[in-house]
Amino acid sequence: VLDKGGNKSGTFQRLVSRLVEEDILYRFCRGFYVRSNFNIDVLSRKIDPTSFISLENILSRECVIGPVPRNYVTAVSTWPRRRVFASERGTIRYLSIAERLAGFGIRREGMLRYAEPERALLDILYYYKKGLNINVNLYQDLNLARLDTGRIEEYLGYYRNPNFIGFVRSVLNEYGQL
Repeated sequence: VLDKGGNKSGTFQRLVSRLVEEDILYRFCRGFYVRSNFNIDVLSRKIDPTSFISLENILSRECVIGPVPRNYVTAVSTWPRRRVFASERGTIRYLSIAERLAGFGIRREGMLRYAEPERALLDILYYYKKGLNINVNLYQDLNLARLDTGRIEEYLGYYRNPNFIGFVRSVLNEYGQL
């Protein structure tokens, strides 16, 4: 097996091992090495190119909820199961979603994909209903005045589960957004 430089794989591995020993590179997870000042959003996209960042990361950036840890990312993917990649440098959590729910409410920033804040709210509610532990009190910690309820209603059209749709509307109603 040859790497991009034409060297045998063993030579490449020795070089990576030496860079790790000298604290120039750090192993994040199998096959992925980072520098000390790496961008975890970029790494999440490299691990799963079909994913997009959502949930608490987006809601925190939009001041809908409080802050989240700096090197912690939750991304949504069409991979068939949840996965977590963690090291002392950070954590990337991938949540699985059906293909038909993966194509709306996403914006691009360069090579990265981020959920719109309204989509991120729906994602956090969706996974909460599926039993995901979240560190947000849905009935006290949300600043929903920063979101477009018309867009939330539009995005709800993609969901088939009337129980989920009713749950979202009850949360919006609790905040006086309906």
